[in-house]
Formats: sequence, C-alpha cells, structure tokens
Amino acid sequence: MRAALALVLLAAALAPALKAFAISLSSCASYLANATYIGLPSGYYYWSIAVAGPATVQIRADLTATAPVEVAVISSGGGFIYQTQPSQSLSGEYDVSINGSGIYYVAVYNPSGSAVDVYGWLAAQACGPYAPAGWVRGFLALHNTTLGLEMAPMGVAAYGVVNASGAYYAYTLETDAVMGKAYIPSGVSASDYSSSGSYYGDAFSVQLNAYVAVQLADGRTQYYWAQDVVMLENGALWVDDNVWNASSTYSHLSSSAIRGNGQVSGGQVYLYGMPGTSSGSVPFGWVTLEISAGVIGGSAVIRFYADGQNYDTVYITPSAPATSAYIVIAPATTIGGLPLDLELVFAGLGGDEPYAVLQSGSLQLQLYVDVNGAWTPPPSAWSVGYSTYEKGYAAVSSNGMGSAAVSPGPSNVAELWSGTIVVGPTGVVATTDTDLTQYLPQALYFNNGTRLFLEAVYINGEPAPYSALGDVPVGSLVIGRYVKQYYVTIEAPGNTTAGWYDVNSTLYVQPVVYLGNLTRLVEPTPAEVVVSGPLNITVEYARQYYVAINSPINATAGWYNAGSIIVVEEPPVVNLGNSTRLVEPKLNGRPLPVSLEVDGPINATVSYTKQFYVVLRA
Repeated sequence: MRAALALVLLAAALAPALKAFAISLSSCASYLANATYIGLPSGYYYWSIAVAGPATVQIRADLTATAPVEVAVISSGGGFIYQTQPSQSLSGEYDVSINGSGIYYVAVYNPSGSAVDVYGWLAAQACGPYAPAGWVRGFLALHNTTLGLEMAPMGVAAYGVVNASGAYYAYTLETDAVMGKAYIPSGVSASDYSSSGSYYGDAFSVQLNAYVAVQLADGRTQYYWAQDVVMLENGALWVDDNVWNASSTYSHLSSSAIRGNGQVSGGQVYLYGMPGTSSGSVPFGWVTLEISAGVIGGSAVIRFYADGQNYDTVYITPSAPATSAYIVIAPATTIGGLPLDLELVFAGLGGDEPYAVLQSGSLQLQLYVDVNGAWTPPPSAWSVGYSTYEKGYAAVSSNGMGSAAVSPGPSNVAELWSGTIVVGPTGVVATTDTDLTQYLPQALYFNNGTRLFLEAVYINGEPAPYSALGDVPVGSLVIGRYVKQYYVTIEAPGNTTAGWYDVNSTLYVQPVVYLGNLTRLVEPTPAEVVVSGPLNITVEYARQYYVAINSPINATAGWYNAGSIIVVEEPPVVNLGNSTRLVEPKLNGRPLPVSLEVDGPINATVSYTKQFYVVLRA
C-alpha cells in the first residue's frame, strides 16, 4: 500500500455485469513462479515451489536458457526424484508422483559445467491429503524486522484452505463483492516505523485487500490486487484505494489502460484518496470498507466504498475485451509468488512506514463475502495475512465466525475459524458436521402463529434439495433461504380454510359459492386478504336466489339478492294477430304489476286471458 493522491475525474455511473457467487472444493493447491535466474552456477538448483508429499504433481514449464537445464523435483534432503532431459528450451507438462512424506521442491537445475541464465516461469498443481496444508503453511509466518520484532499483516485472512479438525481442504471462492468492517475507537494508538526502524509517529492502517480475476475474450486471465484502506494519521481517519497489476512479477500499469478518480503513480500503482475534511474521511467507530468487481463494455470495473459511499470507480481496459471480472480466494499464487487471499489486516501506514506496533486500545475486524446477496464470512480465516508489504505487531483472537479482535501484544499465528459455514435462520455457524439438517430445519416455529419456512437451499452457490443436507462435504458454504410465514384461518359459510402463508402474500376469497337449491353466495367481504400477520378472518357474503318469471311473451331469469324487491310487470294487452289477443295479466291470481320479495328461489308464471275478436252480423 502506498500513500494516495487526490485527483478528480468523471466516471460513468453504470452498473457492471456481476458474477454470481461460486465455490468449489478440492485437495489441490497451485503454484506459479517466475523462474528467471541470471547466472545460475554449475551444479546448483533454485526453487520457488515447495509441495508437501505424498502428492501427485503436474508441472508446467516455459523456460529458455543459455545452456541446457533441467526441471527437477528434489527432496528436502537434496535427493532427485524426478528430472527432465537437459535442454535449452523446456516447454510442456510433466506429471510426477511423490510417494514420500515431507517437503519437496520443484526446481530448475543446472547440470552444465558453467553458469547459465534462465528465463521463463514454472507452474505446479499438487494434489493429495497434505497438499493444501503444505501450501497454506508457506504463508502463515511471522517475519523478522529491523525493530527486532516478529511481525506480519495481523487480522483476518482467508487463503482458500480449511483446517477441519486436522484435515485440510482446499476451496476456490468467486464472488462479486467483499466487505470488511473495522471498529477503530478514537483512543487507539500505534507506533509506526520506517523500514530502517526510525519512528514515524502515531499511525497505522487497516487494509481490505482482494484479488480481482479478469477473464479476457482471448482466453487469458489477468489478476489485479485491489486495496480499500483506512489509515490513522494526524489524529484522524483517512481512506484511499490502490490497484496493482498482479499478472506480472512486478506491477506495471499504463495510465491509458486504467482510469478513475485517481492516477497511476510511477507506472506501478493506481492511487486515489477519498476526499474529507480536517477531521478525516470517515469518523472513528465502525468503518465499513467494500470492494466489488464486474464488467462494463469490455472493461473490468472495480468499485471502492467507505461507509456505504462509492468514492471511487476504476475502469481497466485490457488488450482484449474483458468478459467477466470477480474477486477470488484460492489456494493458488500469482506469478509474483503471492497467495490469492482475502485480507482485512492491521499494518503499517504505507510503504515508507511499513511497521506499526499497536500500543493501546483494540480493534474489532469482521470479514465477509457476498453470497447471492447475503454477507457471509469465508469458510476459514487465519490471524496473519501475506500479500501486503506493510506489517503489524499485535495479537489476534477470534470473536467467533467472521470476527476477530486485534489487541496489543506479540503477533501470533492462529486459525480463527474453519469448517463448513452454515447460514441459517438464527445466524451463522461453523461446523465439521456433515449432516446439517440440525442447523437448517425445514420450519422454525414461534408461539404467536409465526414461523420461518425453508424455501431454498444453496450448497456452494448451487440450488440443492433438502435431502442433500444429510451429507455435505466439510469446507462447504451452505445457505438456507427462509421466508416468514403466518398462520391464517379464513372462515366462510360452509367452508374453513387454514394454513401457513408467506408474509405479504395475497389470498383471494372464492368470489361465488354455490349452495345448491338455486341459492348462491356472492360479493365476499373481504374479497382478498394480505398476510401481514397471524389472522383469523370471517368472510361475509351476500346471499342470492335464482328467480325465473315466465310468461307467454317473455321469460325473465337471473340471480337476485335475498330481501330485494322485484316488480313483475307485463303489457296489459298483447296482440297475437289473427284477431287474437291476451289481456288481464296475473301472477298467482293477482293482477299485474306485482311486487315480490326475494326470500328464496322463485319460479313463477304470468297468466293471461286469451280473447278472440268476434264480429256478429244480423
């Protein structure tokens, strides 16, 4: 991390295409190393990759040399267990089985009689029961410093390896966003020092550091290291962000390929400082840092947040269009030998003042990844980071899942939490159990007609049936998605409906109920019910009867509300033609018009007196 420059550029506020959360488990760890060595002496070898046996190792090499060299696998005792034929050009894959236990080195060996210059890289993937442990232990270390103290970036770091009761598992986690929360009280104090050991002042940093993988249309993958940093200096908290190119041994960035509110410094790093006041960028107390990654129009987009404010958006335009960009945690290294970890760590202020010793007060750190929209701790974390150059002297202790305390005292290496992460209705737990049904019940009942109902299960980001919870591999990330439901009873004439329904769902009452015998119920009140809590509803209906009035010239039929009045009225005279007519209409002997109260089904007939026209002549 370096000090930031505060420049302002305009950035388009477009939403990047995001990658869904994904996680995969394995027993493998990967290494990538710069194998360039100028003047490798005769009969000597050098190594950048150490693997733990027994293991199967797939080696990939792309080397050229001024004299023939070999790719070799060498035991810690110096014995060769594998050697290629000497060549000035070694490009290919080599599969090696390591049967013994212990540490083995993937190395370049010079068998010639003179020194040789070697150029290129080596990569190896080691798979076996000890491979993940051997990989992560290479980074869980304290470092001697000019202060005479053993130091490291201290806090919370996820490496893609889980230690579950002594058994190590590897996981690769991909997500579109990560979050670090740091509680920094105003009374906290740390002594900051330069790399030479000279005192700088009361200062330190808390860094959220993440690797962003960028997939390109031509099949390549690039890596960028993103830092969202809060710094204590001059009695205030300041925030800045940095972006480094992690695809090469040394970071190289072109100002023409990266843009945001900041600028590229020295051709190495993009820098920007969040604007603030004389009292800093953010207040003391809880500080929330977030980094997200995505793609817009072929450019990778990295967004930086502090306390919810998107204070910088960085656009990276690679040589080929970017098809996806995401944050990755994996048991793998960059070509510079750094692990693809996720860190939230206490350390020195910057590259010129890299060593901070916590003197008084304590910090609280919480680390999360975005899992389908839910902030969740990574499956495992350790107390020491590795990727950042700055270091701290402080003791770290676990506060439970996703949380750690950083206090004054000697630096320590410890696993803070590990196992399967289960996000359930009552919180987040870590466990080494494989049967997770006890943590994710199908329903969790309360005493007031309320329950939480399990509507979906996700194992490592993929939907899964409930039965799959009976045997989940240790090291998985399991999410139970619950919906709140209320018990609803709806009573209606001749029918009662009762059951559990989702909160805010709408229930529609049957609009018409036929009772038989030409009787029905209509116009329910209420016609629909919004489930806002436990409910006991009685539905009122209007009763209707079927009424049929028949007459020689007309038939009227339909449904009428009970108690309503209908008036039966027909023409007093109906001419039928042919000197025939109907007169004196009556209903049940009563001359029309007649008013009838609808107190039941009615089937009535209007009768007329028929008359003929008669002419008498004498």
